[in-house]
Amino acid sequence: MTSVEPTVAELGELGIISSVVCPPRHSSTVLGAGDDSAVVTARGDRAVVSTDILVEGEHFRLDWSDPHSIGRRAIAQNAADIEAMGAHPTGYVVAIAAPRDTPAHIITGIGQGTVAEAHRSGADVVGGDFSSAQQIVICVTALGQIIEPVHAPVLQSGARPGDIVAIAGTLGWSAAGLDILSGTFGTQEKFLHHALVEHACDLYRCPRPPYGYGARAAADGATAMTDVSDGLLLDLYHIARHSQEKLGEELRLQSEHIPAVGETVTLTFNLSTEQVFAAAGESLAELAALCAERVAQRDSGREIVRTWILSGGEDHGLVATFPAGTELPGGFRQIGVVETVVATNDSSFISIDGSEVSTVGGWESFNHVTQY
Repeated sequence: MTSVEPTVAELGELGIISSVVCPPRHSSTVLGAGDDSAVVTARGDRAVVSTDILVEGEHFRLDWSDPHSIGRRAIAQNAADIEAMGAHPTGYVVAIAAPRDTPAHIITGIGQGTVAEAHRSGADVVGGDFSSAQQIVICVTALGQIIEPVHAPVLQSGARPGDIVAIAGTLGWSAAGLDILSGTFGTQEKFLHHALVEHACDLYRCPRPPYGYGARAAADGATAMTDVSDGLLLDLYHIARHSQEKLGEELRLQSEHIPAVGETVTLTFNLSTEQVFAAAGESLAELAALCAERVAQRDSGREIVRTWILSGGEDHGLVATFPAGTELPGGFRQIGVVETVVATNDSSFISIDGSEVSTVGGWESFNHVTQY
């Protein structure tokens, strides 16, 4: 006789919780799930906190990803925000809403995925909530702490002229997986089972932030940092804009050239194409060439891989700036330098090989793709 799997409503909130909750594994957890609130350590009376939300159909699809991967992704993108501050994750609170007729294994699978990725990041899921909704919604609040030798969070506003721009983690792979799963390059079975294609799809389903690298960068003097979530160029644009605002008149004083009336001094991130492509790796270029063949593109996929790298996002690696002359911490690769440009009009915050980038595109929640 075939058994009928219970729905979320039939299993009930306590049933779902009991299938997900497990004893804490990490010393940062003082009190785990089960009470009105969890207790996690926050040395120096400072906690780093970030919240993110994933909505079915907007941020994930059940026909593209298994529930466990969706849960892992929900934690990974929140953990990356903690890492980007130079902090260590200490705990996560997860809220999940779903239609009442959702098969229970989907929600328990998502929950178990959040637990698994939380453990990978070095912390626990310490609580949360369940509710009904018209579609599956996952909300994660991540907590973190700053641990010596780091004494202060690394902000997006600290980049300075002469700084090295560097990246850690994967670059361009998530965007490649999204393109592939969207059917951009066809659905031939042989193509979809190619090792590089499967790897890209896996990294889209569940990105792999470089855990521990944020604190390492902070300890080695990172001046600014963020995770690559909206696209490399757009995330660098945010760092440059915030740093420009903070520097203000200081940039003018540091410049060898005193601007004339009507001129402005602009902080510019000058990226090296060679270094950016090298940071992404030859395997991504190989995948792009394979995809280019599928759509009869003649440039060996160079434009495809360029788009993945510069505008794709959702890899959740870390991009940071370091003072000139710094020996980069292990795992970080240089992709450019921070410069100042004196101009008579509004200059771009981003340039590539010395050429100004006039349009910076990337992800924006309500427009999907935004441009600056």
